Amino acid sequence: MEKLTLKNFSDLLDPDILDEGRAFLANDGLRNVVTADGVWAAEYQEKGQKGEIAIEITSGRIVSVQCECDDFDEEDWVDRACVHTAALLFAINSNSAQKAPATRSGRPKAGAEKDNKPAKAEKVPKKPAKPKDAAEAVLGELEPKEIYEFVRQMISKNMDFKSQFLMHFSEKTAGSSQQFDDIIAHAIAAVKGRRKYLKGADGAKIAVSITPLYKQAVNAEAKGFLRESFAICKALLHHLPKVFMAMETPSAKFNNLLENTLSIITLIIQNNTAPFELRNEVFETLMAEYTILAQGQYGELKDHVYELLLEAAQLHKRLDEVETVLLGLLAAHSAKGKKVPWSTDFYHETSLVDQLLSLYRKEAKNDAKATALLERYKHVATFYLMLIDKKTVAEDFKTAIAYLEDMRKNPRKYSNHMDMRGIEKVLDNRLLHIYGKMGDTINATLMAAKLFKSSDYQQFEYYKLEKSLYPAEKWPSRVDSYLQQTKQMQGRGYFNINAYFEIMLLEERWTTLMDKLAENSDLALWKKYGPHVKHRFPAAYLKGLRRTVEVELKRAYSPNYPLVTALLQDMDTVEGGSDLLKTVVTLYEDQYATRRALIELLNKIVIS
Repeated sequence: MEKLTLKNFSDLLDPDILDEGRAFLANDGLRNVVTADGVWAAEYQEKGQKGEIAIEITSGRIVSVQCECDDFDEEDWVDRACVHTAALLFAINSNSAQKAPATRSGRPKAGAEKDNKPAKAEKVPKKPAKPKDAAEAVLGELEPKEIYEFVRQMISKNMDFKSQFLMHFSEKTAGSSQQFDDIIAHAIAAVKGRRKYLKGADGAKIAVSITPLYKQAVNAEAKGFLRESFAICKALLHHLPKVFMAMETPSAKFNNLLENTLSIITLIIQNNTAPFELRNEVFETLMAEYTILAQGQYGELKDHVYELLLEAAQLHKRLDEVETVLLGLLAAHSAKGKKVPWSTDFYHETSLVDQLLSLYRKEAKNDAKATALLERYKHVATFYLMLIDKKTVAEDFKTAIAYLEDMRKNPRKYSNHMDMRGIEKVLDNRLLHIYGKMGDTINATLMAAKLFKSSDYQQFEYYKLEKSLYPAEKWPSRVDSYLQQTKQMQGRGYFNINAYFEIMLLEERWTTLMDKLAENSDLALWKKYGPHVKHRFPAAYLKGLRRTVEVELKRAYSPNYPLVTALLQDMDTVEGGSDLLKTVVTLYEDQYATRRALIELLNKIVIS
């Protein structure tokens, strides 16, 4: 870049780009060329897109170039210069904003220095002109008045053409919320027509047609034109949720457009340079749109808008107004009377209560209002449990236990989405927590035992908790009781329940574990618990394992060869296991000759 100057740029840049740049400048492609402190800047417009270019020059040397077009490469602009760069360099070189020089000097030929004669300029072959299609050919022959009349008629007749026209020239109406609103409305109407519902493809089509306007909002926000950016986002936020609700099938493009619009609004809210009036407008717009969304089935979209509203309210210290809106919506839903649990109305009401609670607990830090709200809506199980938790944290254990017992005695009285068994477990867990905080060892022990049993003896955290609280001298008899109960469950066909063996393992009753394992021919049990006893009782382990493998291989259906393989490999790690393994291979090689996988494995084990 240091070597590029106003004198040699026409030798170093790409010839085709230079030709196009010269033509671009000759056709008045650059506008408003200005200079200050060694920096030249200009505007350009082509194909409906506007942009700016700037070149910094020091002592004739080109220091830096910046252009907003898609072809510009900031890191390698010398080898991949854009047309606008070439056009502005020609304009600077001629020291005017009019036509660039008609010709440019070529690179010196080799050996030109020998006769000290100036080298002739090389002729750069012009790029062949692209053939025009029929429409372009006709367009070149039309008068401006004819084109104007055609466009005027199309705007009045074709809604889709009108929306595309307005969107293409939206910079002409920049800053007007109403005109942005009209552009989006026309674009949606062109796709939707009179249909009540839209499919995913329709949503994608709408998203594609509106995306240029969204990009304009992005660019405006990036350049600090916050009013224009928000005017577009405001129109998008007003229309897109309605389309969202009218769609029978989802559209990823449409959903992304909606989420991206909310992301721009987030940036505007967080921008400290935003004028006070604009901040107020953003807040009031969000509040109005949230009020509309909260009355319909907008789900996560409504919650996202509420989060933005809350952030704006925090920055502008208008939390009281948000509270007033939420209370008003809540009163309207409550006036409808009792709702069927998890109906649409029930969802709206509980969602509003959740948001109001969030406002009180996180932003307003008003614990008294939060508690009062929970008391008011404790007929909903979720809020009743929150209230119980608050009482527990406040160490009002008597009230917390009374509330829990109320829910236990009258489960159908409270609206909830859990079954009776689910409610019971939730209540027991909370009661266990309360007993623990109170230091009530006796009741905590009883509750831990109840929860262990209700989990079908699978959640051993309750078993360990009970053991830590139970009198040590009485614990062995308690273990015997558990072994008897879990063995009965095994006998009733609970083949996947290993609580019986797990208890013996936890209590390190190795002899009993080996005996019970030897009585069992379940490969999975041998795989899980065998490693704990094989070195303590090698003979019993090998005998029982051999019998288990034999039973598995004689099954009528396909044996579990991978598990058999793993257990036979395990056999080789026990004292005396290698000799026994060779015997097993000899016994089963002929009998199971067709089981290639097994025989190959057995042979590998013996060879190794």
